[in-house]
Amino acid sequence: MGSLHQLLAVKKDTAQRANEIVKETAAALGSKHLFNGAIRKYTPFDEEGQKFPDEHEQMSYTVGEKLAWFARNFGRHMDVEFQIEKANQGAFADVVVDGLSLHNVPATYLLDLTDFLEKIRRVYAGMPVLDPKNQWEKDYDAGPGVFTVTEPEISYRTQKVLSHKVLYDATKEHPAQIEKWTEDAQVGKYEKRMWSGAVTPAQKASILTRIDELIAAVKKALSKANDTEHDNDTIAEKIFEYIHGDLPTEGIYKDSE
Repeated sequence: MGSLHQLLAVKKDTAQRANEIVKETAAALGSKHLFNGAIRKYTPFDEEGQKFPDEHEQMSYTVGEKLAWFARNFGRHMDVEFQIEKANQGAFADVVVDGLSLHNVPATYLLDLTDFLEKIRRVYAGMPVLDPKNQWEKDYDAGPGVFTVTEPEISYRTQKVLSHKVLYDATKEHPAQIEKWTEDAQVGKYEKRMWSGAVTPAQKASILTRIDELIAAVKKALSKANDTEHDNDTIAEKIFEYIHGDLPTEGIYKDSE
């Protein structure tokens, strides 16, 4: 059990870092290319045709991995604030919503928690979703939270070739009259497979709904605050586990040392 002055000493730093993390994560979630990967292969139709190396687009991480990082770092500030408020031994209340129970939450922290959850919602509202123009399926070989397009995207490489036709055959008096022109002919095929670490629209909607329900439950708990004794419980991990639902972030979140 730590002392209150130790918590107050780090509060400013964790608050500043939390604000930076919110901005950084929101910016990352808005950069959809970070969550997508692809490989583009070229196959010439002629065995002697020109060959090109595969083109790779590396996926940086999945949405689940980025949100787990956000939960771990933003959650530290949440826990520091939580422990400070519990040390003040003010009024306490339970927050209960659909399978989540947070016991003995200080009433003063409930006000902060409402603000935290609204910030979390703004960040999570920016989660990229799978492009609806493609059909997606889970790619278990690529890892949890990764989807792949069911059918590769096909395009073709063309090059100019010379064509001609005889307008008039040659005679004793005149040479043959030939019309010449160039046209585009397919000489190879590109096959592009795409991956994405984005979430499904249903996953995003479910997460945002849970956040909204949690905000409503926190506000309700403010009216039921009761006195209680202080301990050093943490709160962030349970909250993010509830928010993430079936998103594959389990086992990644853990308290920072």
